[in-house]
Amino acid sequence: MIGEPSPLHLSVRAVEPADRDRVARLVASVEVFSAEEQAVALELVDHQIAHPEATDYRFIFVAPAAPAPGSDELAGYLCYGRTPFTRSTYDLYWLATSPSHARSGVGRRLVDAMETEIARRGGGLVRVETGSREGHGSAMQFYQAVGFEQAVKIPEFYAPDDDLVIFMKRVGPPHG
Repeated sequence: MIGEPSPLHLSVRAVEPADRDRVARLVASVEVFSAEEQAVALELVDHQIAHPEATDYRFIFVAPAAPAPGSDELAGYLCYGRTPFTRSTYDLYWLATSPSHARSGVGRRLVDAMETEIARRGGGLVRVETGSREGHGSAMQFYQAVGFEQAVKIPEFYAPDDDLVIFMKRVGPPHG
């Protein structure tokens, strides 16, 4: 039907050089990310492009299945990796959804795919950190809606009135 969004394609794959510009445009479109945060998001992409054999960071992308001609828009992306010095804990480093795809299920699809991959690899816990400044409230609500529980809150960690909030979720069996 005319006016309906095109179906979206989810891909769990290695980062490709063309992804850098796609991720840059996506994180720049999300108002809550500062310029410094955007730069850090791109550092992770750059690391994977420079070191394709490295497994520090894993990426999941969602894009329109039938993009408009000349478009290489991302509907969303997620970056995660195993937490150093742990047996089975993972960090969710970045999750971004294009404003044009907000509240369409893209974030949930990304988290579901990440959890499936982590469980397949024998992972147990997933940790995600966020701030409490204005604009991050929707992120905190989202993480709770997809089953994460607030584990820690460190007041004024980032700045006055910007706490560090850590959410946790078990995606696999506990490891002894």
